[in-house]
Amino acid sequence: MRWDKSLRLDFRFQNANVVLTSQTPVGIIPPPSDPSEWLDGYTGYYVRLTDGDGRVFYVQTLRDPFRSEAETYGDDESSPLDYAILKEPEVEFSILVPDPGFTFTLEIVNNPLQPEIPIYRLARQSFTFTIDPAEFIFPPMVVSREVEHGAILGVEKIIDHGPDDKCWTICILAEGYRADEMPKFVSDAMKFVDTFKSFGPFDEFWHRTNVYIVKVSSTDSGADLPAQCQDGAPPVSVDTYFNASFCGAVGNKRLLVVDQRTAKKVWDNFAPQAHVTFAMVNSPIYGGSGGNVPVFSTNGSAALIGIHELGHSFFKLADEYETPYINDNPDNYPNLTSRTQLADIKWKDLIAPGTPIPTSRNACAGDPFAHPVPDGTVGLFEGGLYQACNVFRPEKNCLMRTLTKPGFCAVCTRVIRTKLSQLLGPDAPNV
Repeated sequence: MRWDKSLRLDFRFQNANVVLTSQTPVGIIPPPSDPSEWLDGYTGYYVRLTDGDGRVFYVQTLRDPFRSEAETYGDDESSPLDYAILKEPEVEFSILVPDPGFTFTLEIVNNPLQPEIPIYRLARQSFTFTIDPAEFIFPPMVVSREVEHGAILGVEKIIDHGPDDKCWTICILAEGYRADEMPKFVSDAMKFVDTFKSFGPFDEFWHRTNVYIVKVSSTDSGADLPAQCQDGAPPVSVDTYFNASFCGAVGNKRLLVVDQRTAKKVWDNFAPQAHVTFAMVNSPIYGGSGGNVPVFSTNGSAALIGIHELGHSFFKLADEYETPYINDNPDNYPNLTSRTQLADIKWKDLIAPGTPIPTSRNACAGDPFAHPVPDGTVGLFEGGLYQACNVFRPEKNCLMRTLTKPGFCAVCTRVIRTKLSQLLGPDAPNV
């Protein structure tokens, strides 16, 4: 079932509970439902919608909405990705769900990952809400067009491929641009658009993609460069609307962050029709980060950061690199698996006959090996989701593993293509 109207719901974690803080109708297509069978054995957060008869009509899996994290990058696109923990945990999150036109029950479920030999076990959590789409509850706090260090100058639709309720819509927020630099922002945004529209498989859906920009002026240009990341050089402090700063975590200069809460409020109030929103920071220094609003600089190579983060935020793709971070379940993600038998691999139909399974193993398997297969071969390569052992990815390389390959693997490409086809309808691909 497809819908052409949505509800944007904002939640806050408060006193060990989840509370609904706002409910806003939006005239755009909601993300398609994840298959209900995905919930069998799913560990982590998901949203489930049921009608008055208790029938499930929509499911959406979520990355942990309260995880305090940011993805970091090196000096250029060839540097590895890793994670840094930010000081402040996330206490707010937003989801977009269908507006079915009737009152329904929304359940946020956390089914924790249990260790194989548990010292303790975490209880399954469930937070239930009755949602009446006719209500307009506590709309997001309206942000002022003018603040101490900047102003909202306006919203512009720079790519118009049709009504927003028939298209996939993205938005770009300006950060670190003075009012007299708005022409530069428009030019920078179009450079990103030029990269994005030719990037597969987004190029197949470009004729059904709209792009908005929000012209946000700042008192100063650029972003902060704190002393701890300046290698002895003087710190740089600038006044900007979203308080952009490099070195969002000690020792990670390329971790470029913004005030996510303010960015989200600008998104809600000035571009609610956008499915996804980015913040583009006016700095030639390579950097970026993830979050509700992915961030990237105007460095020529940083566009790949935004596209990588989009793989997480809208398509639920997992990181495929091995830098240690958290214990997570690879079987929750469409581009990872813990299974090593061909019949159990979720992308087995893309594996050519004769391809060795596993295709590579790391040292944790005993004797590491890597079969000599051509680049682009779909198989079973060990390493991913912050672990070197017992997690397998589809290809040797992918944009979800490293920015050295400026493209998605075949499995990630299929996930993106399938979701956008479901979102836009069977006639969506323009190939």
